[in-house]
Amino acid sequence: NYLLALKEDVSATSFGVCFVDASRGFFYLARLNDNAQRSELATLLHQTKPKELLLEKGNLAKQSRGLIKNELLDPIQNLLTPGTEFPTADEVRVQYIEGEKYFKPGEVEVIKKFVDDDLVMSAFGACVWYLTSLKLDEELIPMKNFHEYNSEMDTCNSLILDGIALSNLEVLENSRDKGLEGTLMTYLQNCVTPYGKRLFKKWLCNPLKDRTLIENRLDAVEDLMANPDAKGLIEGMRTTGDLERLVGRVFAGGQAGGAKVAWVDIDVFSKRQVKLLLTTVEGFKKLYETFASLEAMSENFKSDYLKSLCGIATENGHG
Repeated sequence: NYLLALKEDVSATSFGVCFVDASRGFFYLARLNDNAQRSELATLLHQTKPKELLLEKGNLAKQSRGLIKNELLDPIQNLLTPGTEFPTADEVRVQYIEGEKYFKPGEVEVIKKFVDDDLVMSAFGACVWYLTSLKLDEELIPMKNFHEYNSEMDTCNSLILDGIALSNLEVLENSRDKGLEGTLMTYLQNCVTPYGKRLFKKWLCNPLKDRTLIENRLDAVEDLMANPDAKGLIEGMRTTGDLERLVGRVFAGGQAGGAKVAWVDIDVFSKRQVKLLLTTVEGFKKLYETFASLEAMSENFKSDYLKSLCGIATENGHG
């Protein structure tokens, strides 16, 4: 469930975008240089389906507002005051970046890339303001989990399905009530983990076109289907929980000790947070055991990808 901040340059049909997955602590930034039909914006909205929007009062063009209404089913729309709740790019640079409130200038590559982009910085500032009002900024932003959003992903190996194609093909939602019934996602999605479901959604939106990669993926499926013990692997994955989000919650409850480390002081941790930490560790333990069980099956595997997973377990077997 994404929170999306959007800032438009109406004269150029360009957008600054910042959207957040607060449960994982992921931030995504992008600059959309769009066309009159707003195809890039339509693709973003169709792929992400944000549940809540941060919009600057009087900023969006009529066409953009219409697109939001058509693409999203009753999202929460927060109309923010320009300059305060929806800060200017200069205010964001001075207060959050040059002021080193959450990180040092140049420390986060994605922020460094967009620091001179007024639209993107303003959208980022709106997200910061809103998270601050919810007292979530100090938990999420220091994680430095920033990414650049790119609707095309790996254009060398994948097809590009824009918002119109995704809608007409009913890949993620049907045209009747914008629900899941009858969609390609419903028919093909059989993942047992939340993070697997999120990855599969990305695969559907950007299907492979490289023959070698397609064959590698099919080899992995064939190997698992041919092995009677694969059902145990699936059940093992089912019990790991949503590790991506669990890690984010553990990190948010600890103290940032670097981009990839959270120091946890058990003495000041609540019982609930300790339980969360132990659940996360147990989930990774089950995931390792699942990978390790692949080793016994790997002798006849054709899939290089499955063999590499066996290698991960073997390399870390004594660590």
